[in-house]
Amino acid sequence: RTAEEKRETVNARLSELRIKNNSIELDLNSLQIEIENISEAMRRSSFATTGSEEIPAVPEDTEEEEINLSAEEPRLRRLQAQIEKFGPVNLLAPEEYSKLEERYQFLNEQMDDLLQAITSLGKAISKIDKESEKRFSETFEIMNTKFQEIFSRLFKGGEGKLVLTDPENLLESG
Repeated sequence: RTAEEKRETVNARLSELRIKNNSIELDLNSLQIEIENISEAMRRSSFATTGSEEIPAVPEDTEEEEINLSAEEPRLRRLQAQIEKFGPVNLLAPEEYSKLEERYQFLNEQMDDLLQAITSLGKAISKIDKESEKRFSETFEIMNTKFQEIFSRLFKGGEGKLVLTDPENLLESG
């Protein structure tokens, strides 16, 4: 009986260890896939690692090799620590960056167009102001001459004239 009980205990322990081994292998494979995904995301976004070690590539024949779990556990912990240092990785960052860059270019072009429009409007306003001053000055002189003639006739030899309050600023003068 004791030999039979020992054998059953050993078989049960062996079964537990196999299950644990399979679980660790699954975790390791999952981590290796995650590392590959993170590495690919970093390559796509031109992210340079700051650590002294490069993230190792996963060997293609991993499934065929027998993995010594106790020897791989420190490496697994080290890789997990590296992954945690990266923090959450936004795999959509390159696409988002591309969209933001397009939006930035569009807004820059819009701003350039607006600046050109402002410059163009400033020139047009300046041209209109000069033409307005010229016409106002000409019209004011004609009116002043006519006013002096009419004033002289109405007041039998009297003198009168129109005077601008601010001759330097014709468009604002009264």
